[in-house]
Amino acid sequence: MVYVVDDMNQHRLRRMSSIPTSPIKFALTPLAVILALTLSSCAAKRPMWAVTITPTPEAVQAAMDQNAYYPYRGDINPVHLPQFEPPVRLRPCCIFGMDVKVSVKNIPVPLYQVVNIIGKNGLGPHTYDSGFFGGHGTDKKAGTRENNGIIYTCRGGFIDTAHVRDYSDLTIFLFFEFYKNLGTSFSIELKGELGPRVILVDPIEVRGDKFERARVATVLASWTAFQLSLWHEIAQWHGYREFSVISQETSAYSMEDAYSNLLGISIANGLIYSALLFNDNQYARNFDTWIQATLKALGAVSKKESRMYMQRVDGLWWDSTKRLPDKFLVLKRNYAMSHIQAPFLVPNTIESNKSKPSPCSSNPAPAIIELEETLYESPVSDWIHIQLFVDAAYRQTFAPGTAFNTRPDAITPDEFQAIAEADKRADTLSLLKRNGTTDEKKEKATP
Repeated sequence: MVYVVDDMNQHRLRRMSSIPTSPIKFALTPLAVILALTLSSCAAKRPMWAVTITPTPEAVQAAMDQNAYYPYRGDINPVHLPQFEPPVRLRPCCIFGMDVKVSVKNIPVPLYQVVNIIGKNGLGPHTYDSGFFGGHGTDKKAGTRENNGIIYTCRGGFIDTAHVRDYSDLTIFLFFEFYKNLGTSFSIELKGELGPRVILVDPIEVRGDKFERARVATVLASWTAFQLSLWHEIAQWHGYREFSVISQETSAYSMEDAYSNLLGISIANGLIYSALLFNDNQYARNFDTWIQATLKALGAVSKKESRMYMQRVDGLWWDSTKRLPDKFLVLKRNYAMSHIQAPFLVPNTIESNKSKPSPCSSNPAPAIIELEETLYESPVSDWIHIQLFVDAAYRQTFAPGTAFNTRPDAITPDEFQAIAEADKRADTLSLLKRNGTTDEKKEKATP
């Protein structure tokens, strides 16, 4: 839902029943010689306008670097910009671990396990805003076959493909909202997590042509999507549940989440700058090629090898003796609310079966992702104001002094790190109390 702000000081919002989308030539080819991408054939029985483009490794790296000036292939001239509905269905995956056992009200559920692990060839076709039961995409048959899970990559560590998909979708939605409304004051309200999520946008003067408008919208969308992804981690810790009967606290600050989110945002960057977004089906089919190319660039391994790496960190990063929804089934977490995310690679020092050669080199270079957080030499937060309202029932779960410093009922991104640090201290104390305080257990209890 998009609103125009009549008076930013009074926060009076006027709903826009329709947003004019005059003919816009979305042309990116003047950037440089078109290299980067090679044309592949359409999938059988796909509409002709669902042509797919396979990115080169250089294009994948450029997207991960947030490089708008790489010569991506882009030459779309739509009469109207496509309409993407706001994503509302988070994909219910994946708890860190494998073959995870489950209990209900402390009663073990026999013969049931959450397998979680997939390999580099296990992904199914993407559907925009798929969720659990399917989504808004026009390719309805794809909705239940995404086959999400955790894949190990040599340079990106463990990747949660559900998070990659969720935050690519969100970035695409936000991109078009920003692109259409740049130059005006407007607001976007998204489905709540602990309470309503509101994005207020100040007018931005675009200093350039149509490509610059796309670049500005992409920077804003990427930054906003990542802040919302960090809030999701915080919200889970403080009681948010996508499904009311299932606690999500086990997944809060899971070590692979923030990196996977940034990876999805990077893929969305590549698709935007390649102008592969004429409709949701074209976006979905090209997401398929981009995620495969990205995983390949990161050195994705097979399902069997991914299981081997997950087994190596059992007892260190997760605990196979615990059952969902035990919070400390997950032992290692990432509380860094930073725009720079480095992957957690399984150290070679961890004991492994020497008879089986490792699929990764002895010292793989980690693929660090850095989100662009400035625009025209000023912080993006000068224009984007995110207000994350918290219902009264959840406010007491935040440590005093960490939150509600700007508003008594809402949290802003500049409070995220203080909240995360307080949550980390609480987790450490809880695990120490549970395990005892010997030196050995204290080391294990540090998330």
